[in-house]
Amino acid sequence: MSRRKRGMILWIILSMDLVLAMAVGIYVFFSEWIPECLKGTPPYRAVASGNVISLEAESELPKSPLNQITPSEITAAIENNYHDNFQSCFQAEAAYVVDEYGEVLFAQNEHSKLYPASTTKMMTAYLALMYTEDLDAWITVDELTGCYETDSWLIYLKPGDRISMRDLLYALLMCSYNDAATAIAMEIGGSLEGFAEMMNTQLAEIGAEETHFVTPHGLHDEDHYTTAYDLNLILQMACEVESLREIMMTEEVTIEIYRGDETLVYDLENSSFFLKGAYDVPTMEYVGGKTGYTEKAGSCLASVFEYEDTWYYSTIMKTEDAPYMTTMLFDYYFAPEELAAFSATIPLMRD
Repeated sequence: MSRRKRGMILWIILSMDLVLAMAVGIYVFFSEWIPECLKGTPPYRAVASGNVISLEAESELPKSPLNQITPSEITAAIENNYHDNFQSCFQAEAAYVVDEYGEVLFAQNEHSKLYPASTTKMMTAYLALMYTEDLDAWITVDELTGCYETDSWLIYLKPGDRISMRDLLYALLMCSYNDAATAIAMEIGGSLEGFAEMMNTQLAEIGAEETHFVTPHGLHDEDHYTTAYDLNLILQMACEVESLREIMMTEEVTIEIYRGDETLVYDLENSSFFLKGAYDVPTMEYVGGKTGYTEKAGSCLASVFEYEDTWYYSTIMKTEDAPYMTTMLFDYYFAPEELAAFSATIPLMRD
């Protein structure tokens, strides 16, 4: 055998001896260093809860007086996980939540100027109820303008149609029809400009100083804007009117439009995700609200929930899914266990 080959074999043997010695040394070191409470413990597995990943033993850890975890520590860890889940998942440009006594639960960019989309219709409905003596009296639809944009929600009213104000309000709040909003504005204000003036006067009366309205429906206009704070004031004002809340909470209704000698009958179904049961807050009762969406406004939602005889007013603006964010927000404060399960099973909108 050549000298070169004998040298290579000797180098390999010495290297193996060195690796073996290092392994023995590491074992001895960690045998002395690892606390007794961890020796002989079962393997761990990764457990995901929302966006938080932790380690959990396959079976109960052996107890040790040096490393016992107290109930308060467990509670604190769980609360931190809920907080982390919420902070990771809640995605909205602005939000504001206050109870009926004025206590603020949550505020995020509540004074930022944003577009309200169809949440505007709460103001339109409020003025209609304030200035209409008989909701069942027939009105005649005038020429309608400003509501026939692409993708606009319409019931396709025509000039000369006869319909009651009550049925217009059902179409407005249950299905968010924009021509219903325009018909109401023309009837109450005499013109769109006259109705816009009435809206802004009412905004000033409730202290909504960061808001300016120019349309009765909320289709995009650069001069039509509000904030999460002011939208909350509008929500509170609207929900003080019992008949308005009743229309918001109507699940199904039949309305009639008289067009010449023809009677058009429409069966309307409320578009609210909370009334449909697509979303819910397990510990709270949904009282009412109004959705809104345009491309520039994003998804918006003004909603009211009741918990232990107290009303909570929530406004979420410019997000991808306002009902989902509303549910998450209330779960964070009133049902954190539900939040943990909810956020673990439903993908984040950004994903």
